[in-house]
Amino acid sequence: MDAGTRLPPYVVASPLGAGSVGMTKRRAVIRAAAMLFALMLAACASGRDGRCPDGGTRAIGETLYFGTASPAGAVSSERWEAFVASEITPRFPNGLTSWRANGQWLAKNGELQHEESYVLYVVHADTLENDAAIRAIIERYREAFQQEAVLRVRQAVCVSL
Repeated sequence: MDAGTRLPPYVVASPLGAGSVGMTKRRAVIRAAAMLFALMLAACASGRDGRCPDGGTRAIGETLYFGTASPAGAVSSERWEAFVASEITPRFPNGLTSWRANGQWLAKNGELQHEESYVLYVVHADTLENDAAIRAIIERYREAFQQEAVLRVRQAVCVSL
């Protein structure tokens, strides 16, 4: 580097080895920029002031994926409907949506599994009680149908009618 070359203030002219000051500062700046970017994306997703547009209400949207392959045979539509009636509807009586799907996932043994599944979508208030209810549904299904896992996707949503 010649004497006329100016470096940005966060770059230190030193070898960029694993323990160098230049690399440490550069990593810190990159981490800070990544965190700021993530926060900006979160703010965009929830609106500028964290409120929902057009008078909507903030809530949680849960999507659960229930596999149907079981040691006792596939979970039939009748068994699924009975599970919904006995385990899900009592916990979320205001409403839910479910549908059949086909999917794949990587099992603990490393094998790719293809199977039919049921997908459940429920919107609810963000409370500890509702979180516990979702966890109870997942655990009950795993026990009842000898499932290795139930996939849970939880998102903040805006709801309006």
